[in-house]
Amino acid sequence: MRRLSLRLFGSPQVIMDGEPVTIARAKASALLFYLAMNPEPHQRNHLATLLWSERENAVARTYLRQALYTLSKALGDGWFCSDRTQIGLDPQADVTVDVRRFQQLLAVAPDLDPQTGIEKLALAARLADDEFLAGFGPADAPAFDDWLFFHRQALQRQRSDVLTRLVTQFSAQGDFGRALEYAQQKLALDNLDESAHQTLMRLYAYTGRKRAALRQFEQCTQVLADELGVTPAADTVAIYESIRRGSDPVPVDGMGELPAGTPDGDASVEAVGHRGYPSAHGFAHVALLTPPASRPAAPALPEQPTHFVGRVAELARLGELLAEPDARLITVVAPGGMGKTRLALASARREAARYRDGVCFVALAALTDPAEVAPAVAAALGITLQATASHTQTPDEQVCATLRDKEML
Repeated sequence: MRRLSLRLFGSPQVIMDGEPVTIARAKASALLFYLAMNPEPHQRNHLATLLWSERENAVARTYLRQALYTLSKALGDGWFCSDRTQIGLDPQADVTVDVRRFQQLLAVAPDLDPQTGIEKLALAARLADDEFLAGFGPADAPAFDDWLFFHRQALQRQRSDVLTRLVTQFSAQGDFGRALEYAQQKLALDNLDESAHQTLMRLYAYTGRKRAALRQFEQCTQVLADELGVTPAADTVAIYESIRRGSDPVPVDGMGELPAGTPDGDASVEAVGHRGYPSAHGFAHVALLTPPASRPAAPALPEQPTHFVGRVAELARLGELLAEPDARLITVVAPGGMGKTRLALASARREAARYRDGVCFVALAALTDPAEVAPAVAAALGITLQATASHTQTPDEQVCATLRDKEML
């Protein structure tokens, strides 16, 4: 039986029975990747709109048939189930997808014994070693672009969570070399993540690498100034000063809210002891924090493949509108492909400091049912919705209840 393997982390690869396969058209590849991530049958109208939203429906459906033919020509028959109204992957076909394997590992790890669980997480981290569909994007497909942004954001959040758990667990075992390795990977996901800089500073200091810890602060200071025009937070400066003086590091929030029972928040602190290892430069422990499930941290914004340049007037105008206390909705209007999403993301990064609970990007262009909006918002925020059969609130009400006390864009 033939086997199809799709590697979607990093530059996408299609492998048939161990041999790479080239698919002639980008939108045919996009169709394959979308179906691989969502293997259930999809309405042809939905797929046509996803990839050819600016074409009339009849024309878009013709292009969809051509894309399906291109895939069949490259892969052979037997991979898809299709009829006059729907297209999906054949559930009997032998198809493996690295992203789905990654998510399966995340799902089973909490139910295993600690050592096996950490091995599963380490395997997940190896699978997810790069951005989802890095460098891929068909031309003139804004709805697919939005779908791609959403999944990159969601998967980046999952990758970040995996790396955070690995840092915490290896620190608890006293394996600070592995903890440093995963902390460095976490920072590589988003070099504007100040908490990742903080964790690296403390781990460097704890392992006796004081100069590396101080250099990490300098790098943090530089990137925040270059990208956001801001200085490090007070708790980052406090960690730097404690390392410079050689005293115990100030406990800070490495990943989210501050500890429960304190005046500043409600997360829980896990003080990871040195487990019999000698203290380095006077540090007795490395403090890591776990964000509470009831108050999810705002996810990182999708990374852009290139720096955003220009649009100074538009960014300034968006900043003015966002500063107005009664501004509830701002709409950016322009023809497709003019960079509306990139402008919005650039503005969000620039204005993020205004919002206590951060900024969140939710892509809705690929949705066809209004009932899908609340689950999409919940997924972007990391909110777990309760089934309505056993819960008195609808998904909309659950999302609103979670966001009611937030200051978030």
